[in-house]
Amino acid sequence: MNRRIIAAIGATVIGVSALTTLTLDSSKQRPDEAQMAQAPEDSATMPAPNQAPPPVIEPAEVEIPRERMVAPAEAPAEVRTSPMMMRSTAETAPRTRMMVAPEDLAARPPEMTAPDEAIAPQSMMAAPMMMPESLPDDTPGYEVVEVLYGTDRDLLGSSGILGHFYPAIGIALGGLVLFGVMWKYQLARLGGVLAIVGVCLALFLARDAGLDYQKELRALSSGSQMFSGGRGDLQFGACHISIPEVHEVGQLEGPSLLRLELTERPEKHVVLLDVLSKEEEAFFADLREKVAQSPRHEVLIFVHGFNVSFEDAARRTAQMSYDLKFTGVPMFYSWPSQADLFGYTTDRDNSLWTVSHLKEFLLKVARQSDAESINLIAHSMGNRAMGTALEEIAAEMKDETKLFNQVVLAAPDVDAVIFRDEIAPQIVRASKQVTLYASSNDLALLASKNVNGYPRAGDVRPEIVIVQGVDTIDVSAIDTSLIGHAYYGDNDSIICDIFTLLHQPTPASQRQWLQSASGPGGIYWVFNPANRGVANAGGPVPR
Repeated sequence: MNRRIIAAIGATVIGVSALTTLTLDSSKQRPDEAQMAQAPEDSATMPAPNQAPPPVIEPAEVEIPRERMVAPAEAPAEVRTSPMMMRSTAETAPRTRMMVAPEDLAARPPEMTAPDEAIAPQSMMAAPMMMPESLPDDTPGYEVVEVLYGTDRDLLGSSGILGHFYPAIGIALGGLVLFGVMWKYQLARLGGVLAIVGVCLALFLARDAGLDYQKELRALSSGSQMFSGGRGDLQFGACHISIPEVHEVGQLEGPSLLRLELTERPEKHVVLLDVLSKEEEAFFADLREKVAQSPRHEVLIFVHGFNVSFEDAARRTAQMSYDLKFTGVPMFYSWPSQADLFGYTTDRDNSLWTVSHLKEFLLKVARQSDAESINLIAHSMGNRAMGTALEEIAAEMKDETKLFNQVVLAAPDVDAVIFRDEIAPQIVRASKQVTLYASSNDLALLASKNVNGYPRAGDVRPEIVIVQGVDTIDVSAIDTSLIGHAYYGDNDSIICDIFTLLHQPTPASQRQWLQSASGPGGIYWVFNPANRGVANAGGPVPR
């Protein structure tokens, strides 16, 4: 038995080493996706390294059919370099399967399928277009969404390769030391089990460390900014995120350990390709241009919550704007969350520290974007920052002008009484329509209540928050997720509801998939599981 335990520990240690090696090798072999997004056509027209240049032939001697002059590499350049969201702008419902491939990528000319069928021997000029190396670039398998951002995070420097793998190495070595101690005291079986558990945890951490290292390499090669959880000055910029053609509504696809995926692949995952900072003047000039080009001259700003990195905020913003078929300019504001499950108290402090910067950001967008409609979505602890910022903005307003259109408050991690009596009335003053989503299945808010001592505004228990001018919606009946906290972005029924708010604004009383209910403070709304969809034409289809 002792030999078996030692063999198992040895195998897991080898597994850690193999996983680390595979991860590093894949990060070196895989080309930088940000550079591919900027110039995909280069690989399609570059001849093979050892191929002799084609001979120069007089035009009269070559007859090339017209249909064979179509360069297949031009399509992905159009997909990757479009400044906006490069997809269908039809205001139709989100579907559970997005089929948005451009028509010019639908099929290739049959002459391009095999080199021996391409063209006659005398037409040697077309040979480079038949190179096998260029074919994968013809259909990249993903689209690129550009998202603008504002943040007051501090910049992050390079941590080096070992900096990423320190936790995994430490746990693996600790497991081996623990096994040695147990062996000495004749507890080899228990020590072996604990050591195997530790090494398995090290495998998991090594895989995450490998992904982080690949992201750092991609950022360094593309000149991208990297942000930490530290406090910094207000900065502006733009980033590009891949949305795979296999994307499904409500999913934030990423590498899966169960599928042994060790690298991010834009054709399979939602990947942050690059982050480019901009000076304030250039940023708002770019914003005005994009707003002017959008069909309805509108903006959507997302404010994330607790335990969220800058990268995850960017990915979620792109996924939501894509699923919502938003045709305006998607943006997000990232405050210095620690992106750590054990960093709650630090995040709570930073969510209040960032209020002045968020207020400045919102006012500048309202005054300098020339947008006719500014929509806001805040999640979890982000409601603490955004709610306080809107409260201050409303208090300074000298007239009854509504600066903001739709304001969506998802699972607010805010004291329920303070929200109801102080924050919500001011948000109503500054906004045309306010929607609050709450759930009784939200385990994150239940934990927050235990930490803070008071019920949260996004928790239906013990009493749902009802405020005049706010449509409070109980999503408990349709929220079946494990934690019950991220339903705003991963539940297709709620995405459909937000879709309607943005495209066909109607009060809750006119949305037929909602039914009214009476609470201590008045009327609120609940999702009807039997009619999850929109009945009116042009909206999401009932499921």
